[in-house]
Amino acid sequence: MATPFNTSRWGKLLNLAAHSRKPTIGLLGESHGTTYLAGAIAYACYAHYNADVTMDFRTYAAGGQMFAVGGTTTTDLLNTQVPQFLLRPADIAFIANGYNDQPGTSAAAITTVNNILSAAASCLAAGAQAVVLMGQTPRNLVPAPKTWMQMNDMLRNACNNSDRLYFVDVTSAIADLTSTSMVYRGPAATVFGSYTIDGTHWGSRAVRAIAPLIADVLQHICPKRTPRLSHCSGAYDPVNFPYANFTGDGGNMLGTSGVLNGSLNTGVAGTGTASRLNITTSGGLTVTPSIVTGADGRRKQQLDLGGTISGSNLLSVLLQPTIATPNNSDAARTLTAEIVVELENVSGLVDIWLRPVSSTYDTPKFHGGGNGVGGTWEDNVTQRLFMYSTFPVPVPSAANPAFTLLATFRGDAGATPTGTIKLSQFGAHLTAAT
Repeated sequence: MATPFNTSRWGKLLNLAAHSRKPTIGLLGESHGTTYLAGAIAYACYAHYNADVTMDFRTYAAGGQMFAVGGTTTTDLLNTQVPQFLLRPADIAFIANGYNDQPGTSAAAITTVNNILSAAASCLAAGAQAVVLMGQTPRNLVPAPKTWMQMNDMLRNACNNSDRLYFVDVTSAIADLTSTSMVYRGPAATVFGSYTIDGTHWGSRAVRAIAPLIADVLQHICPKRTPRLSHCSGAYDPVNFPYANFTGDGGNMLGTSGVLNGSLNTGVAGTGTASRLNITTSGGLTVTPSIVTGADGRRKQQLDLGGTISGSNLLSVLLQPTIATPNNSDAARTLTAEIVVELENVSGLVDIWLRPVSSTYDTPKFHGGGNGVGGTWEDNVTQRLFMYSTFPVPVPSAANPAFTLLATFRGDAGATPTGTIKLSQFGAHLTAAT
């Protein structure tokens, strides 16, 4: 059993480093360290261990802590990304690099690993309390060099000899271990295997296979988050009740006055125009809505999937409360959004994400490819997801902020999404002081 975070060595250290704030995550490396790794970390948090962290996965240029850039090598890691990390350090650094070095000899592999370890040491010196080293990713277009496993072994050994380095064995999660060369896992009938979207990058199934390994690390070094919305706290008021739930009664799935595809529907939650769900579907996707009470006693918005896909499609569950000047003319105010999503025997799912306020602040996606096996979830998925913002977003000054859950399904003509989605505890709460 993992040591409870608050009593663990790293829990205490991170608390001291962060002055009781949430620990932050920074991403370094090549393309696998960009949105792919962000998606894997997010899924680890949503499905396996609800780590209470801040991961601003916007690029460094955009003000975030994603230092990773596609196509780069460990030389770029040392010369460009580490200096950026020194200017904007995080409590936990994830490094996914080495793929583009393509070391063909043992000596070259040693150089690549030493570059990664040097970068890790620099991150620790800059204030990071832990560094997570991602193992090497398989290839499907060309078999991975034999040096891949040498690099993995060296990285693992370095982590075993340090109490501040952690190794995530990507190879064990997504490589076909029955093959004589390190390629992606998946049926032989697929072009690249079911774990990659293009022979190089992680698909949905790879992201979710890697996620439990990341969760194993996070549970040792990060505190746990729980849903904030447990009961109705009254209507949000930017002056008198700024810490109430922005989404109001609709967030608890109260009422039967919601909207489906432009028409009032008693199967959709809502208590009126100021607090109700507005559900829309497109591309041949259909949903049959109903309000149910779960075994936990909570009201839940149930959506039974159906229809026949004719192309691009989208499920949108929007909650847009009527609030004038939600930030109270204070630009420093920020919020985080969250929702509990229960998938029951769902087939055809490509991606699902949370949009607080606007698309600028979408939560990480899981890299669905639309129609290919590598870009879709397995059929008949049953899983609970506690989805939440990975970093605070500004409370808008404009009236009526929007909070939306979005999902897409297989886009090939004739696809038939099936299963049930249940939604509950849809909330958004202020994070900054008033």
